[in-house]
Amino acid sequence: QGQIREAAQQAAERAKEAAAEAARLAENAQQAAQQAAEKAQKGAANLAQNVQEVLPGVDAKCAEGPVLTLDYDFDEGGLGFDLEGAVVLVVDPDGQAAALGVRVGDRVVAIAGDALPEPPADMPRDEADAKVKRLIRKRIKDQPRPIRLTFVSGVPAATGGEAAPPAEEDASIAAPGESSAGPSAERVA
Repeated sequence: QGQIREAAQQAAERAKEAAAEAARLAENAQQAAQQAAEKAQKGAANLAQNVQEVLPGVDAKCAEGPVLTLDYDFDEGGLGFDLEGAVVLVVDPDGQAAALGVRVGDRVVAIAGDALPEPPADMPRDEADAKVKRLIRKRIKDQPRPIRLTFVSGVPAATGGEAAPPAEEDASIAAPGESSAGPSAERVA
């Protein structure tokens, strides 16, 4: 019986030590999780600030230097991006555009090999953006899929001026034969 009692006491001591170690590990994990959450929150705040600092540059004139032109072939369905004028403002992470590599700040410069004309320089910015967006929609709808869109990577629109707020009209383009109205339409341009 003495051996059993001694074994039980040793087991109880080991259980207490294990419980204390588990509590210490849980506290460390909680601290690490809180630090990670704080770090993520700071990172998100920095990212938001960086986006606000970068977006006005999208509206500036192109800087001199090499220009990266990218051709992407889009299949049936939503394209997966939203535009202001010809500049990509939003990329749906689950859409075709993201899968192909389109990024915020890229600018549509051609559809099916046909270059987009620049709006008149004296046209107000919001009017020019709306006109370019309508032209892009029309050209995409008039073409069979797959359709090749040509982008200039991250190059600002050459219309200059201050950033205009996104147009209130829906920037969606539906696949041929689909309606661009209603909640089921995918936002693609």
